[in-house]
Amino acid sequence: MQLPLIGKKVDQRTPWVVGLVAAGLLAVSGGTYVALNRATPQTDVTALTVPVESKNLTVRITASGTIVPVQSVNISPKTSGILRELLVEQGDKVQAGQIIARMDNSQLQAQLLQARASLEQAQAQLAKVRAGSRPEEIAQARARLAAAQAQLADAQAGSRPEEIAQARSRLAAAQAQLAQARAGSRPEEIAQARSRLAQAQAQLAEAQAG
Repeated sequence: MQLPLIGKKVDQRTPWVVGLVAAGLLAVSGGTYVALNRATPQTDVTALTVPVESKNLTVRITASGTIVPVQSVNISPKTSGILRELLVEQGDKVQAGQIIARMDNSQLQAQLLQARASLEQAQAQLAKVRAGSRPEEIAQARARLAAAQAQLADAQAGSRPEEIAQARSRLAAAQAQLAQARAGSRPEEIAQARSRLAQAQAQLAEAQAG
C-alpha cells in the first residue's frame, strides 16, 4: 500500500547529483594518493640496518671546574730565613728526598765557624789543664812571691799597720799561686774544661745540622 505524498515535490535529479559528488571525491582521493607516492621516494629499509656489535663507548665531557689535590702537604724549612733558589714550579711532580728549594745559609755558615772556633778553644784549655803548669808559669809565680816578700819587708821597716797588712795579703796570694803552679791543675779545673769542651761539641753539631 502506498501513501501519497502531500504537499512535497520529489526532485528526480537527486540520485544523479549524489553520484557525481561521490565520483568526484573518489577521483580527488586517488589523485592525492598517486601524487604523494610520486613525491616521497621509497626508502630501502634493508640498507639502513646494521648488525649489532658489543663495543666500549668513550664518553667525553667538556666542562670547566677546579682541580683539587687528593692530598696536600705543607713544606717548611727547619730554620727560618731567606729563600735563595726555587727548583720546581707549581704542578711539577716531585719524588721523596728531592731538593725543591735552597735557603740562604750565610748566617748558618757564620754560626758554624764560630762553633768550630769555640770547640778548638775548649780543646786547648782541656789539654792545658791536663798537662799542668809550664815552667815559665812557675817562674812567674816565684817572681811574684819574691816581690811580695820584698814589699812586706819594706812595710815592716817603717810603714803604717794597714800597709803592712796589705803587703802580707799580697805575699799570701803569691805563695798560693806558686803552690798551684807547682801542683798543676786541680781536678775541678779539669772537670770544668771537659764541660766546656762538651758544650762546644754540642754547639758545633747543632750548627752543622741547621
